[in-house]
Amino acid sequence: DGVFQSGQRTVFIAADSGLVILHQYLHHGTGLSDYISGAYREAARNTLGNQPDVLIVANRRYTSMVDVSIMQHLGEQAAKRHGIVEARFAREFSVEELKRTNAVISGSRGANPWMELFEPQMNFVITNNYKGNGVFVANRHPLPGEAEKYVEGDGTIGHPMFGVLAFLPNLGPSRNVLIMEGGSLAATQAVCDLAFDEKSLEPALQKLRRRDGSLPHFELLLSSTVVNGNASNFQILAYRIYE
Repeated sequence: DGVFQSGQRTVFIAADSGLVILHQYLHHGTGLSDYISGAYREAARNTLGNQPDVLIVANRRYTSMVDVSIMQHLGEQAAKRHGIVEARFAREFSVEELKRTNAVISGSRGANPWMELFEPQMNFVITNNYKGNGVFVANRHPLPGEAEKYVEGDGTIGHPMFGVLAFLPNLGPSRNVLIMEGGSLAATQAVCDLAFDEKSLEPALQKLRRRDGSLPHFELLLSSTVVNGNASNFQILAYRIYE
């Protein structure tokens, strides 16, 4: 309810799949300022001069079927609350626009550099060091029984994947952002499955709600396993509540 308001616009910032492919060749990520200015493309051109096809992909507007699914669900939720949801490609958005609206962001920082603005206030941070299977979740302030780091598997059946569902303050006053972040597409799909499945989500939210029933800002860390390339059997590992 803090994301959709009657008669108000909510923006969904879709992840940049071309950027993900580019990072696999560059072996490093892209900062938000370079992403917005387009400087990352010139730097990539200097590095990958003999691989023009990669640059062509990075210049185009590609997103994933997971983001298409998220947008469909968001449209249904917005309609229930008499709100409006608008999809925007990550590369064509601005900080000033983010300040004026509620927003939904999908994907990790490697797929959606807008995550960079919110990671400083988050406890569970998904990181990719681009060296083999280098995706992990840093738990900045672990509580008893929690690990300091949750390392993803290699994507094969039975190996763990991790995702974060976070409801946080946005940059502008009285504005919020919903973050649906996974270390892989399958992990982001698991976050999507949780977020839009009321039977699975509501028991978790009951632990977070205030006495008056309202929902504070929060983070949920969830784990899932891979079955036929898709996420399955997710469970909530830890959470944080922010008043």
